[in-house]
Amino acid sequence: MAVGWWLAACLVLGSSYRSSLISHLVVAGKSPVINTVEDLVGRHGWGWGTPRMTGALKTVLSTSPDLAMQKLYKEMQVKSIEDGMGLVLKGGFAFIYSTYYGKMLVATHYTDQTGDTPVHISTSQYDLFFGNSFGMR
Repeated sequence: MAVGWWLAACLVLGSSYRSSLISHLVVAGKSPVINTVEDLVGRHGWGWGTPRMTGALKTVLSTSPDLAMQKLYKEMQVKSIEDGMGLVLKGGFAFIYSTYYGKMLVATHYTDQTGDTPVHISTSQYDLFFGNSFGMR
C-alpha cells in the first residue's frame, strides 16, 4: 500500500516539475519596462519620436540642462501618429505624446476585447510637457 502512495506522489511531483519547466522554457521573458526619460535614452538600439516638435516640448528639450533630455532632443524623430505607433508595435521605439490622448489612442486602436494591449504607457509624466508620456512595446 505504501509503495502505491509513493508511486502516486512521485508521478504527481514529476508531472508538476516537468510542466513548470516546460512553461518557463516556452514563455519568453518580458524585458523591463521603460518609465523615465533616463530609462529610454539608456536603452541601446532604441529610437523615439513625436508627431510634432514645436511649442513647450521643443523649448523644454532644447534648453534642458539634463543630459537625458538633451539626448532625447538630439535624436528625436518627427513621425505621424500612424507611423510612430507602427514603429512602437514593431518594438524598440517609443512615441512621445500627450498622456491623455495616448491612453485614448491605445484603448481604442491597440487594445483587444479582453483589455490586453502590446503597448506600455510610461508611468512617469513630465509636467513641463503638459502631461506628456511615452508608449512603447
